[in-house]
Amino acid sequence: MATPKVLVTGAAAVCAAGMSPEEILDVVRAGRSVIGPITQWDTTGWPIRAAGEIADFNPRALVEDRKLHKLIRRTDLLGLYAAGRAIASSGLTAHRDTLDAGAAAVYSDRTGVYVGSGGGNYQNQYEYFPLMTAAGNELSAFGRELPGVVNPMWLLRTLPNNVLGHIGIRHGLKGANACITNHSVGGTLAVIEAAEALRTGEADRAVAVGHDAPIEPQMQLYYHRLGLLASEALRPFDARHDGSLFGEGSGALILETEASAAARNAPVLGEILGGGYACEAEGLVGVRADGDGVARSIADALSDARLAPA
Repeated sequence: MATPKVLVTGAAAVCAAGMSPEEILDVVRAGRSVIGPITQWDTTGWPIRAAGEIADFNPRALVEDRKLHKLIRRTDLLGLYAAGRAIASSGLTAHRDTLDAGAAAVYSDRTGVYVGSGGGNYQNQYEYFPLMTAAGNELSAFGRELPGVVNPMWLLRTLPNNVLGHIGIRHGLKGANACITNHSVGGTLAVIEAAEALRTGEADRAVAVGHDAPIEPQMQLYYHRLGLLASEALRPFDARHDGSLFGEGSGALILETEASAAARNAPVLGEILGGGYACEAEGLVGVRADGDGVARSIADALSDARLAPA
């Protein structure tokens, strides 16, 4: 049996450059930089004081349910926003709502969710620090005062699969799913895994999301000490470049088999031809100097797509 084509029928994105792919593209075409001073905390005396931070961050503009805000983090808000916008742009659930109950149930069961998450962060630990300092070595004092200091929902807020779970709950999607916590490549891996699920028949359609919001003190300091963050400015194509800078955001794609898209006359934005990935096992952030991992990933993607380098 022929491997089904995997089509892109919806897309959404949010970052410092805008709240939609169209807004972001306008900023790119205009050549405007969205790197600016960090405002989430006082960076006086910090070695890194700039990032791609979303200005005028408004949680309600991303997710209206205020009760949910107590259970999730900034990065989760971004992921849920992008997923919701992509689903709406594709008409994915709007089509399901036109089906009878039986067909709608099958539709939901055959719709997967794949999320690439940056993993945990340190933000929710900061509530502990003043109490730890005050308690010193008195563990009993720490435990006695803990309930009055720390958000009782702290554990739920740290879960890396919050976006995956709440996409399923909010949109009634019950198909194959996976949460991939692999730093900066998590979103790409989510797309690859979602496409593979469609090719192998695990699902007929899927939501693929990548999200992260690493602009917080301990994360900034950690990557600065590893030598990965730029000292002054982001200069990717300059001889003086000395690292990168953090940004925050999320992107989402709706993937469907050709048959699924045709059945509802879905708009087609593109096609996933192939994907590839590799693990170099060089350490936490090390990359082989000879580029072996990158080369193998590219070769595997071309092979998967049945293409040859030009």
